[in-house]
Amino acid sequence: MIRFIRNAFFTSLLAMACAAAIAQPAAFPNKPIRLVVPYGPGGPSDIVARVIADEMSRSLGQPLVIDNKPGAGSMVGTEIVVRSPADGYTLLLTDLPVTIVPHVLKASAKYNPVKDLEPIGLIGGSSLGFVVPDALPAKTLAEFVTLARTRPEGMRIGSGGNGSLTHLMAEVFAQSAGFKLTHLPYLGTGPAIPDLLAGRLDGLFNSYLATKPYLDGAKLRMLAIASDHRVPEFPSATTFSEAGYRDVTVDYWLGIVGPAGTPKAVVDRVRSALDKALQSSGVQEKFTSLAITKATDTSGPALTRAIQGEYKRWGDVVRTRNITVN
Repeated sequence: MIRFIRNAFFTSLLAMACAAAIAQPAAFPNKPIRLVVPYGPGGPSDIVARVIADEMSRSLGQPLVIDNKPGAGSMVGTEIVVRSPADGYTLLLTDLPVTIVPHVLKASAKYNPVKDLEPIGLIGGSSLGFVVPDALPAKTLAEFVTLARTRPEGMRIGSGGNGSLTHLMAEVFAQSAGFKLTHLPYLGTGPAIPDLLAGRLDGLFNSYLATKPYLDGAKLRMLAIASDHRVPEFPSATTFSEAGYRDVTVDYWLGIVGPAGTPKAVVDRVRSALDKALQSSGVQEKFTSLAITKATDTSGPALTRAIQGEYKRWGDVVRTRNITVN
């Protein structure tokens, strides 16, 4: 009888242990992770995503698969992530424009970046510059403005899409400088480069890293930098602040987010992999060659502050300047 009770007791313990094992979720990650880039190939977000993907994959033990989902100034890719399960298997390589789109595309944007995204880590940023075809007569920003004011048909300036950061910067620049803008949106700034090279565009706001090959080859000319400081490689390019267009100055950043509600353990795991990637010599060397500056504080709270601050700033710009998107 005692033996029977003992066997029943151990059988019960074994059953409970098996049930607990079945109920215990598998450690994250146990399958590939999708990293959505809300722009086409060749833009700054896409370049950065591919630089860090391999290193993060090694740390996570699972592939980090890049999935380009361009459209509506990053809205299409962002909404895919917002609607995805908050389990860490669908992430977003986001940037400053995520805070702008909801303001200019109010009728169609279905997300609030402050409420609907889970900040994981801040990566860093790069200088945004205003570039023109080498064949354009204007050799300086002042000459560009003078030329633009003589063209009633407007200056053809491309962007990464309606409601994108590069679109809003073009709108603010045109309003501040007093010239007519003919806005031509693309699915990311990368696809706009061929038309810029061919002279079908008169200008484009783009990251230094994405246009560097063409600047080095003297096919494009950088007239101005949208950061507070000049780029050492192009000292002749003034800053917009120096030229009197302070509103065009931006601190362009990139980071990784997930859907709101992503578990803390998952967020910590991804952030740890991101930090290791950013500290690796290979990524640091690549960033240096691409003129990307790693963020001093790469934490989730730092990204939260960046999102909240820019969301307010660009909301104010859109309202006070009455900027709309057709």
